[in-house]
Amino acid sequence: MVTLTSADRRHKIWSIIRVSSGNFLEMYDFFVFGYYASAIGKAFFPTGSEFAQLMLAFMTFGALADAPAWRRHSRHLH
Repeated sequence: MVTLTSADRRHKIWSIIRVSSGNFLEMYDFFVFGYYASAIGKAFFPTGSEFAQLMLAFMTFGALADAPAWRRHSRHLH
């Protein structure tokens, strides 16, 4: 059995709180965008097809959400 010191225990608890907070904010962002995706599609992608508007809104969100990963990946290519 591993015994943690008070400082180690505090560090682990704060690590869990930080990770949980980040996950909560990420899911909140995802749900809010999903809720407003049709309005965003109609406002920024005025085409005749509601399906196309929705898909363009989702693709924009995907590109913005994945941008940090692409930047991180592209640095390793050079």
